[in-house]
Amino acid sequence: MSGRLMDPSLYPVSAATVEVLRRPLFGHVIDGEHVASVDGDTMPVIDPASGQEIAIAAAGSQADVDLAVRSARAAFDDEMTQIKSV
Repeated sequence: MSGRLMDPSLYPVSAATVEVLRRPLFGHVIDGEHVASVDGDTMPVIDPASGQEIAIAAAGSQADVDLAVRSARAAFDDEMTQIKSV
């Protein structure tokens, strides 16, 4: 890796986005949290304009998908119990 992170000043983005872009490692968002891959695998994020590696992202596997689906199912089921019938 070149050690160079994405330069947020090059793009018109919000302050919240700038904060995320300053992170050298991007994880999955599961259950509202940024988490690493279950197996710890990562992959480079390449700027298509320059070909430079600008960050590292968590590489998802079946285990990560299973975790995300379980989280989504639990959230959906919880929301559905709160809906009152007419």
